[in-house]
Amino acid sequence: MRDVRVAMSAVAAMSLRASKLEAELEGKKLNIATISTVAQNADDDARASAWYHRHLLQVFTEEVLSRVAEN
Repeated sequence: MRDVRVAMSAVAAMSLRASKLEAELEGKKLNIATISTVAQNADDDARASAWYHRHLLQVFTEEVLSRVAEN
């Protein structure tokens, strides 16, 4: 992937740019292994508890990237 941009909404008071995820995806092929690794590393501040927030970011990241990979 090149020129990767990822934004997350509904995880904080305002939408967040996930620059750490963008960097992890840059130059990589979008496949199940990459998606799993990136999803496990998804982490930003939010209103929910830290555990819940990390869990949702991992689930959402994996789901969205899997759909992108299918297209």
